[in-house]
Amino acid sequence: MNRRQFLRNVSTGAALGLMPRAYGQATASRPNILVITFEDISPRLGCYGDPLAKTPTLDRLASEGTRYTNAYASAPVCAPARCSLITGVFAISLGGQNMRCSLRLPKEVKCFTEYLRQAG
Repeated sequence: MNRRQFLRNVSTGAALGLMPRAYGQATASRPNILVITFEDISPRLGCYGDPLAKTPTLDRLASEGTRYTNAYASAPVCAPARCSLITGVFAISLGGQNMRCSLRLPKEVKCFTEYLRQAG
């Protein structure tokens, strides 16, 4: 499995809440994983066709990795969307829909980074 396939599987697994089953065990060769999130920039990057954007490093990363051309947000604002992204659960289901909430995750909900850490 190459880096591109792994990242595609991780992002799909996180979105579907399948991380525990798919990546609970460490493998002999572990890939390096880089997760970059941006907010409130729209597609203002060269790799998405913006002629004014000067983003050579991100453009190179996009050409070597996965670039999403169709995406949907789980929430209309950044903090709840990040909550959903890292847990795989809708923010409104966790009580994290408000922008400045003090959310405590239930014991059965783990962030995808915890699964990666367990895998080494």
